[in-house]
Amino acid sequence: MTLPIDWCLSSPGALRACDWGDAVAIYNPLSGSTHLLDEVNGALVSAIAAGISNERKLLALLEAMIEYPEVEAAIGDLGQRLSDLFDIGLIEPSDHC
Repeated sequence: MTLPIDWCLSSPGALRACDWGDAVAIYNPLSGSTHLLDEVNGALVSAIAAGISNERKLLALLEAMIEYPEVEAAIGDLGQRLSDLFDIGLIEPSDHC
């Protein structure tokens, strides 16, 4: 199990978020897009914004929110969620920040 990547926001300090309980709306002024995220992805973006950027720490956050049958399932879910957040331009690997 390797989780070597650190993440950062694509536009640090510029994202605006509105928490709706089970969803989070995030506006990115760089792209002009608003994204509606589930509460887990919203928590991941919030954690990255707060400086929790290491995938091991993000995995611990994810496992605290969702019960997984095995750690490999959690790692796969985290990878997919981070990939989705990267694809919509909210986060990027920290070597690009």
